[in-house]
Amino acid sequence: MNREERFNQLFEDQEVVRQVQAMSDPEEIRQFLASRGVDFTKEEMDSILLGIGEAVDKRMDEGELSEDALESVAGGFAFSLTLGAGATLLAGAAGFCVGVAAVGALAYFGYKYYKKLKK
Repeated sequence: MNREERFNQLFEDQEVVRQVQAMSDPEEIRQFLASRGVDFTKEEMDSILLGIGEAVDKRMDEGELSEDALESVAGGFAFSLTLGAGATLLAGAAGFCVGVAAVGALAYFGYKYYKKLKK
């Protein structure tokens, strides 16, 4: 099983989702994932979180998602993302594919992290 598959498989476990959703720092998430056999560099973790945050922000700007709805996400979202270097969304291109369960688990944190760094 490759890293992408393992990453997405982890987020099928609701206990993993709950633990990650309780975290408050990208490094904490990165270390948690590493302890479960999914290693990312700081830059890769930032890319994933910022890519998710950017996609969520776009959906909020387009009126497809409210912050109240975002806060109630519990492990599922109706979209997935393909992320490459620099948090660039690369639809249909080679990159790291973040599955629906992982997006749901990381959506609120990624959005807040994206907004914080965007200021």
